[in-house]
Amino acid sequence: LVWDQEVAGSNPVFPTSFCGCSLMVEPQPSKLTTRVRFPSPAPFVYKALKCFFLFYINNTILLFIYLSYNGSIWGDYFMKYDCLIIDDEKELANSTTEYFNLFGLSTKAVYSVSETEEFFKENTCSLILLDINLGDGSGFELCKSLRKNINVPILFISARNTDDDKIIALNIGGDDYIEKPYSLSVLLAKVKVVLKRFNNNNESNEYNDGYLKIDYKNNVVMVNNNEIKLTSIEYKLLFYLSQNKNRLITKNELFDEVWNDKYTQDGTLNVHIRKIREQIEVDPNNPKYIITIWKEGYKFIGR
Repeated sequence: LVWDQEVAGSNPVFPTSFCGCSLMVEPQPSKLTTRVRFPSPAPFVYKALKCFFLFYINNTILLFIYLSYNGSIWGDYFMKYDCLIIDDEKELANSTTEYFNLFGLSTKAVYSVSETEEFFKENTCSLILLDINLGDGSGFELCKSLRKNINVPILFISARNTDDDKIIALNIGGDDYIEKPYSLSVLLAKVKVVLKRFNNNNESNEYNDGYLKIDYKNNVVMVNNNEIKLTSIEYKLLFYLSQNKNRLITKNELFDEVWNDKYTQDGTLNVHIRKIREQIEVDPNNPKYIITIWKEGYKFIGR
């Protein structure tokens, strides 16, 4: 900022600073020129950015440690769907998915064998609708592969209507065969009936997925064919979680149903959950069975 002022035989005194900025006065024979030097903003910007990034990084590290301890990292992303549609006809698969979700049936669509394999790495489902002709493989072969690891209803959906196809589908592990084109409302009704029957059949005296076995009648918990010992309250807690699998269970519900005391402290619950994880999880810091729903409660992911 530079300005000039005529000087008429006088020597006025100007301040050497103004609003925190230094002033340089250069007298001339007939003019007084004042130059204002503003301090460079670079140091201030640098310090502000440095403080911001240090604050961000420190808090991110603390949050990561907290979530790791409580089992919220990765585990919360393990999804449980009511229905998985495997069909390379994307438009039909998407419209069926949208219709099912609209009526409260959580549904996901994939379009190939490879996408199905990726799905089951991080998710699970209660029922599968499977097409025969897939872009990168056969639905028959995929069905046989799935049956090695999962025991959920598989309903074939296909435009192929020969008796041979139907016989093969049912003999390799299919539970039903539905011809295309199908009515969305009728298909939804069939899926709901199968799911209800399947869930009722699973209400037995034990939970068993091959790795973890919980015998509710005899109060026995087996992990990889080895019996583990839990305290009485830990048995009750694990039993209640597993019997209500794939459902968010709030802390207050656990206090009421397991402790019969709504005034139980969160810290007590967290300690028991941690001890159970140490016994049943392959990696207690990255749990796959009992996951934390932050600020809400817990969910037991059953297969």
